[in-house]
Amino acid sequence: MPKRPIIVVLLLATAGVADVAHAAGAYKWVDAQGNTHYDDQNSLKQRLTLQYLNQRNVPEQIEATTPREFIEAVARDCANARDRAAVFRGARKVYGRDPVGNAYLLSARQQALEVETAERNVQRYCSAGAAASLYREQRLAASAPKVRKIEVEQRR
Repeated sequence: MPKRPIIVVLLLATAGVADVAHAAGAYKWVDAQGNTHYDDQNSLKQRLTLQYLNQRNVPEQIEATTPREFIEAVARDCANARDRAAVFRGARKVYGRDPVGNAYLLSARQQALEVETAERNVQRYCSAGAAASLYREQRLAASAPKVRKIEVEQRR
């Protein structure tokens, strides 16, 4: 019997199996001994089917999740902003410090500006989704190109 038809039959059979495996999907995993395995079930014994894939919720735009430490820091900033706003709203007199460290009484206008700033900080740190929004801002700022200020010496 010629070898050519056997090879063709084997190739067609292999291609058919590959199409079935590709259509059904496969998980690749490595056991404790380092052997690689392929299966249509994951470690939770869920079959990889079209129905299973359609049930999974995948966000349209995948973004990094906000780290827990960052969320906790924003929660602390929120509490501080609320405390500060409450102090400024309830104070009869508010004092500031100059660069040298001397205390001085803020005018009514200066005190009103401090209250406005404190209220803006409450909105910034305490609004729904504040941690995710601030983290996104921080990541964008970190990825922005750095602009160097170049001082040109004037010729006289």
